[in-house]
Amino acid sequence: GDATHGWNFGSTATPLKWIGHQIWEGDVAFTNNNYFRLFEQADWGPVNYGHDKITDYDTDVIIIAVGHGDPNWQFIATSGTYHVKVDKRNGSIVITPVVL
Repeated sequence: GDATHGWNFGSTATPLKWIGHQIWEGDVAFTNNNYFRLFEQADWGPVNYGHDKITDYDTDVIIIAVGHGDPNWQFIATSGTYHVKVDKRNGSIVITPVVL
C-alpha cells in the first residue's frame, strides 16, 4: 500500500523472505499515516492478509484503517525502515525499527 510502495505491484514492492513454516521477515520502508496489507503474490489475488487474518500486532505501530472496504492497516509510527516479521501460524505481525 501507500505506507510502503504504493498500491501497485512490481519492482518497487518489498518482498519478505520466507524463514520457515508460515514465517516471513524483511526490512521495509514505511511512511507514517498511510495504509497497507500483505499479499502472498505480486497481484491483488488470490491471497492477501490484513487485520482480519493477522490479529496480533502492536497498536502503537499499526491500527485498523477505519472506513476501508479491505482489511488494511494504518501505519502510525514514525516514517522509516522497520524489520517486519509475519507469523501466520500465530496470526501475528511484529514491526520494529531498524537501527542503522
